[in-house]
Amino acid sequence: MDSLQEAGLVVVITGGIGLTFAFVAAILIGIGWINHSRTRASQQWPMVLGRVTDARVEANASDDGGPTYSPTIRYAYDVGGQTYTNARLAFGGVPNNSNPAAAQQAVARYPAGAIVQVYYNPANPQDAVLERRAGISRFLFGLGGVFLVLGCCLPMGVGVVVAASLLAPLR
Repeated sequence: MDSLQEAGLVVVITGGIGLTFAFVAAILIGIGWINHSRTRASQQWPMVLGRVTDARVEANASDDGGPTYSPTIRYAYDVGGQTYTNARLAFGGVPNNSNPAAAQQAVARYPAGAIVQVYYNPANPQDAVLERRAGISRFLFGLGGVFLVLGCCLPMGVGVVVAASLLAPLR
């Protein structure tokens, strides 16, 4: 294989990697946008009082084998004479944390038996949240941005290096 073929192969592989990064960026930004949009819509949702039926910290195994902790807050509320149950604290969920204190803070805010404000979607009352915030949407936007930059810059940078290496013998 000559140097031109090798350079072409490097550019194609790097382009594929760049497209993969851009695809992941689109997914992350899309999920973040959906959560952000739902959070904005929920600002107009009606509120009813509900009751926390269960509040606890759950420990799960992480990818590296150590424990991660997340709060589980279950609540019940009535809309139009029908009782609904839910466990969504905020859109986008609550991230797992290796420190149990963060999950314990959420459980302390919503202890079992507490009366809480529940914001529900009038078109679908099962769709509800306790906190009208976007959860990890900002993190998803940021991470998506990093992947997008890498997806664009990596192929361009490699292309410049390959072009320079092919043009160097011509000088």
